[in-house]
Amino acid sequence: MRKMLFALVMVVITVFAVSAIAGAQAYSPSEKQHRWFLLQVGDTSGTFIGIPQGNPLTATVYDVTFWGAGTVSWMGKVTVTGTEVDTFNSPPPTFTRLDLMGTGTLTDNAGDTLTITYHASQAGPTAPYQGTYYISGGTGRFWDAVGGGLCWGTDAVTSPPYGVWTMDIVGVISF
Repeated sequence: MRKMLFALVMVVITVFAVSAIAGAQAYSPSEKQHRWFLLQVGDTSGTFIGIPQGNPLTATVYDVTFWGAGTVSWMGKVTVTGTEVDTFNSPPPTFTRLDLMGTGTLTDNAGDTLTITYHASQAGPTAPYQGTYYISGGTGRFWDAVGGGLCWGTDAVTSPPYGVWTMDIVGVISF
């Protein structure tokens, strides 16, 4: 599994690198020249609250709000906030597939933000989730950032409706 994940990461990085080179060649001299970097987020974690849409005993769609902290290359220490919609194939905790679609904002110590949008899936209550993300916005030094890559992590309900999460991402960023 690790070899397959590593191979997938390398393919994604190669695709983004080729796209970055082609995109850089298309810029006119008067436009900003983007620099491409490997972006890796490690040790991000926090808390979430999941509110069911409808009856809590039968609901398969939850609105989730999350917050936490971590360390991000090119940003340093960050706070993390965001929202997502979780869609289960059957009511929790008996589900065998969960789709997560969300947006998270990373804020550094200077107040600059980087916003990512992601889509991931999870194969059961104890399985980690995995998916893809892209950079969908930013402020300050990240106002024109672009990029994306792979994401993965864990989540667990600890005291309904609250739970804990972790997330790691790897990919490329240009700003």
